[in-house]
Amino acid sequence: MANQVRRKQLEQLGVEFNEEEFLFHLVLLREGYLDDRELEQMEIWLNRLIESNHRAMIYDEECFYSFCENLALKCLKNNKLGEWSIEKGLLNHIFKILAQGKSILEFGSGKGTEALLKKYSVISIEHNPKFAFKRGEGHQCIYAPIEGEWYKVDDVRRTLESESYDLILIDGPSGGFRNGILKSISLFEHVKCPIIFDDVNRKEDMEIMKLFCEKLNLAFSIFKGREKDFSICFSAT
Repeated sequence: MANQVRRKQLEQLGVEFNEEEFLFHLVLLREGYLDDRELEQMEIWLNRLIESNHRAMIYDEECFYSFCENLALKCLKNNKLGEWSIEKGLLNHIFKILAQGKSILEFGSGKGTEALLKKYSVISIEHNPKFAFKRGEGHQCIYAPIEGEWYKVDDVRRTLESESYDLILIDGPSGGFRNGILKSISLFEHVKCPIIFDDVNRKEDMEIMKLFCEKLNLAFSIFKGREKDFSICFSAT
């Protein structure tokens, strides 16, 4: 029903659009992640909306311009990632080391997930029901609530055993529960792919990563980001 209303709004403005453009419009309205190429598309699309409203005079021009401007600013902010999400530097590093079409298992789900979905299939393990939803094609989100000091272990075990992954990204859980991974380290004994730990600029997360690698006999490399650092853990043999 909501999408029918949005179609009607575009039609009232006199905007001619195809299905691909309508889906892009929906991504804008929900402030989804846009890559650099899509930011250029966003500018063109929003200008089309502004020009159409100028001709049709459906909405107050100043208010409509402000609405489009705010959408653009939010999408630009999301493009930078960071804060709760992985940083752009980490995203670009993954793009460099992992071929398009590969599979990623990530702990924690957010805007960074949407960025990864541009090139990969992603399975997310998420403890917060607010963020535990499918973010696009090729995405599956497993809701695994916190039990004790980490995710519900049975949910993690089933996800790790369900298939093999090309990369694992540790970016959750938040709230001081990340050290719980050390008590369930046996789950990762047979993992062969690289494992990335985000946020290792934080002392506690750095120590967790080092202990994780030590217990599994993994080597690691640390990469400096704009505000956050990340590490890649890999087989030492």
